[in-house]
Amino acid sequence: MLLYNSVENKTLLHDTVFRKNTSFDEGTELTIITGYIGFSTPEGLLHLGFKNTRVIIGMYGSNISPDLHSILLRIQRQNPNIKFFYTNGKIHSKIYIWHKEDKIEEYAIGSANFSLATALVENLYRETLDLFSNEIESEKKINQYIKDINSFLIPIDGYTSTLGATKKEWHLMVEERGRLLSLLSSRSTPANPNILGVTTVAGGVSVSSGLNWGYSNGLPLLGDAYIAISSEFVKNNPDIVLPKQKEENIPIEVLWDDGTTMLMLMEGNMGKDILYPKQISSYNNKSLLGSYLRKRIGEKIGKVLEFTDEEINEVKRYKNLKKEVVMDKQIFDSIETKLITKDILNKYGRSNIDIKKLNNGSYYFDFGIKENN
Repeated sequence: MLLYNSVENKTLLHDTVFRKNTSFDEGTELTIITGYIGFSTPEGLLHLGFKNTRVIIGMYGSNISPDLHSILLRIQRQNPNIKFFYTNGKIHSKIYIWHKEDKIEEYAIGSANFSLATALVENLYRETLDLFSNEIESEKKINQYIKDINSFLIPIDGYTSTLGATKKEWHLMVEERGRLLSLLSSRSTPANPNILGVTTVAGGVSVSSGLNWGYSNGLPLLGDAYIAISSEFVKNNPDIVLPKQKEENIPIEVLWDDGTTMLMLMEGNMGKDILYPKQISSYNNKSLLGSYLRKRIGEKIGKVLEFTDEEINEVKRYKNLKKEVVMDKQIFDSIETKLITKDILNKYGRSNIDIKKLNNGSYYFDFGIKENN
């Protein structure tokens, strides 16, 4: 059965690969052979619940970045039943195998690497997987293939990077080559009042978009957020923000400076003849980005900026009823104190994010405080 992401189902490959162990017989194991791996993909293995999971990553050799290596080590230590392997010979195969020892229940083979942004979500019609139930002849050949490549495998806990780049050197390289995305509003005139009755101040933080998107009179959830992309940034950084194809949003895998990985989306439209995305949000849950940035800022300045479920639900009720009700006074006062302002960003230590496109097509976002701040 040939599988691919399409307009009708943009996550079919993801949903096939990330099925939980409850979809199979008890004791099922998962083996993945992939040429390349994304930053955010390995994290999802922690929630699948298979007896054992092995991931063989075949195209990096000794060129694993220190950051990717540390992510894989952390996940393997969190769950000893998950094992990652590099190879000392180039292996470009993409095979997903659900099995009990040598007995294969299902397998999928095709062009899709184990990477969310470049293979398993969106990217319509670009990658395929052919899904098969157990076939005796194929089972023999797959098991023989795995035995044949075992001599190539390097357990990641016995691997030493030959890149010679320390974490500090890596971050300095990003700072040197990175491009800055501002978190401040570019509006020169006041915006319409948000749900609190506050308007945007020129040069400040927007009170109804960006980090404070949830405060708008529209229907995003209170914790939703995005990072705005200006037309000037697109013009000055054509290698960072690529034009869209047929208005399709662009998924990207992001590694943050603190080691957090996140699948994100370049979305929205700006431009006429050629369309470009106008903002970056967290994929499939726009509150993930908002919660992440609010937590980082709040922990640094000693202030709670994340929203409670009660606050989120009350604002949702208020918006859905189109202001036919009055917002609870206690909740109103609480969320008013959590509005991100320029003063809050100044206390945190910066009002922009360094963004760099890495060689593998992923992105590195730096929101850390520089040592001289």
